[in-house]
Amino acid sequence: MNINSCPFCGQQHTLEIIRGSELMDEDQEYWMHSESFAVICSAAKPNGKGGCGATGGFMQTEVEAVNVWNRRAAAPQAKPLITREQHFALREAFAIGAADSYFEAYPTHDNSVGRMIFERGFVRGFDSHERAIEAAHGIKE
Repeated sequence: MNINSCPFCGQQHTLEIIRGSELMDEDQEYWMHSESFAVICSAAKPNGKGGCGATGGFMQTEVEAVNVWNRRAAAPQAKPLITREQHFALREAFAIGAADSYFEAYPTHDNSVGRMIFERGFVRGFDSHERAIEAAHGIKE
């Protein structure tokens, strides 16, 4: 059986077919119907493979579970909310605004070298945060 990649996170290695009975408590006293199956994108907690946790719903057979999973519509591709140019303009505006606020509070430290160092440090922090988010979400430019 070929199982399509997860339509939400795009991963393949995280997919598995589970039995509904695996989700019940050990005594399973209230398990009153036949076995059911679902394809899941196994999440990271507690012992999953790092998927997003999506499920295709429980069906009576493994084949039906795979067919339902494979018919899922792909999630729309996320589009950036702003352009790169807008991003850099915002970054610069935040850096200048942060520097202005800092030097307003500490006017004795206000000079061109101090502002340059402050703004460069702000930009480095801003950019490293963005790179960390992109790495966590597998975004490549």
